[in-house]
Amino acid sequence: DVMSFKSVIGHAAISLRSESADLTDVHFHLLKRMCNKLIIFYDNDKQGYRKAEKFLEKFGLVNCNNLLEQYNVKDFSQLVDQQPESLGEFTFALSHFISRAYLV
Repeated sequence: DVMSFKSVIGHAAISLRSESADLTDVHFHLLKRMCNKLIIFYDNDKQGYRKAEKFLEKFGLVNCNNLLEQYNVKDFSQLVDQQPESLGEFTFALSHFISRAYLV
């Protein structure tokens, strides 16, 4: 997903070792120093939503998981593979979501 995200959307992305891995306070603060905006973008499933909510509560990060729901796909890579015609619409929705989420 991270490689697809970077190549299609054009924004840098990172991933943890697995969805069961936790983002530590140390890693979070390192990322905050390197990035203007941090978002959570896990798989569109129960585990992905649970982990996203955990990070939302702990760090106040923006959660973009719900953007995949309308495409009926599990993750971003699946969207790229199965619905490439939807990528423009998705990219616009993601940019709009992030810009609204970071209005302060």
